[in-house]
Amino acid sequence: MKRICIFPIFLLLSCSAIASDADRKDLLEMARYFTILHTDTAIWHRSTEHFGAYPALEQFRKWEEAADPEIIWHLTKDANPRVRTLALIAAFDLRNPGDLPRFVPFLQDQAKAFPEDLGRFNSIGHPNSPDYKPELKSQSVSDFARAMLGTYLEAASIYKEINKETFDEYWAVRRDREYCLSWFLADMKWASKVMTPNRDGTNVAIQEVRKEIDQLANPVERDWTILALTTGIGFHSGSELLASELDRLAALKRLGPDRISDLFSGNVDWDDPDVILTEEGRRTFPYAAVVNFVLQHAAEVFTAEDFPKMLEWKSEHQQREERNIYPRFPSVRWTIAASDLRPERARNLLLKGLEEIPYNAKSTSIQDERTYLVMALWKHEGEAALKEVVDWFYGETPNPNAFGFGRHRFCDWMGSEKYLNLIVKIFEDKRITTLGFSSLGYLVRASNKAAGKEIIPHIELNQAENDFGRSLTRGGPPAPELLPDDWEKRRSATLLDWVSRFQ
Repeated sequence: MKRICIFPIFLLLSCSAIASDADRKDLLEMARYFTILHTDTAIWHRSTEHFGAYPALEQFRKWEEAADPEIIWHLTKDANPRVRTLALIAAFDLRNPGDLPRFVPFLQDQAKAFPEDLGRFNSIGHPNSPDYKPELKSQSVSDFARAMLGTYLEAASIYKEINKETFDEYWAVRRDREYCLSWFLADMKWASKVMTPNRDGTNVAIQEVRKEIDQLANPVERDWTILALTTGIGFHSGSELLASELDRLAALKRLGPDRISDLFSGNVDWDDPDVILTEEGRRTFPYAAVVNFVLQHAAEVFTAEDFPKMLEWKSEHQQREERNIYPRFPSVRWTIAASDLRPERARNLLLKGLEEIPYNAKSTSIQDERTYLVMALWKHEGEAALKEVVDWFYGETPNPNAFGFGRHRFCDWMGSEKYLNLIVKIFEDKRITTLGFSSLGYLVRASNKAAGKEIIPHIELNQAENDFGRSLTRGGPPAPELLPDDWEKRRSATLLDWVSRFQ
């Protein structure tokens, strides 16, 4: 993937290559078979039967891989709008940001290209069903060009209308660059196909992105790029393929405490236009995610002498939150990082942290923050914190309209043999009968993982959730008038049976 291919604008619209008749004939033939073609198919290669013309799509992929780039660009000027569209897709797949200005004239191309099917995800009729009737919507060449440019602008956190003025503003600060963070982000999304990796060659494509990052001349920018692309939760798929946990830690250590301290203060020594930390909505560099990752590994970068400074940073970021100043990361992670630097002070520090953030049954974020503190408390204190941890577990009912937060997250975390004794103590507690089957389900699944076997078989757990109405018991027992007469009796018997198995 080239990084620089800059031409004067008046030359961008010309091309000396002459497409062979065979290439044009191939595209014309393939275009006949595309009954529908969605822009997301064109950009992200989601080549499934849902999008129609699957064999033709595969044939097209093979054609573009073998085609000469200049012939591809020449075909973008073909008289047939469908040929132009397929050629634009092939040009986009060249992955050369220096070519982006060549897409801009096509924003004005209103010629009809391939239609899309608005009903392709309609649950009433499956696209592969013989009874399925597509709901077609016309698309122009400009729709495809706009989607292609949009991938780069959105990667740069630019969410304006995509037109020449917006692009010119975007390009003005990037036209002479060899690389920038948003280009790597766009490459990662394209390589991972914005879906689960390990499919259709995504591994190889992601590894190619890593090779390009490794070739960056500036080692500091190399390390920041790795952290920026791999630390965001849900940032994109494939981050583990781009850099392992050990790779990220190595990058963190190379950056060192001084650069990380600057990050905490809101500064990164990087002239990339995508690395803007002071504006709301600019998320190409995921500040909160990077800081979160650093704090989880603070003891590998900082020392006990940095303990007071860690608490100062905590206070500083809380003040930024109150004053609506960016960048900021108000979180209990600062408290937890400080406890990692001074383990002998962990207990008091973490318990104080719980006091500072009162429980709120309606806030999943607060439930999670308190959960992280309890996890850290167990990490440092172990059995000595058994009473506090078990009391916390039974004292905080999860949000009845949300799953996976707070107590649920804690159960997932306990799914390891080293937490088996803690799980047993939770099961032995008389308050076990107060759990709804949502929380109980999470606890049982964690127990099975920790024990390395199904103490409570999966099928039995599912049956119990059905019998006792998971939808009615998310946060606790439902209203009695909604239940069968023997519901509570059967529920209690099931609970006691499960407890006895763990004992």
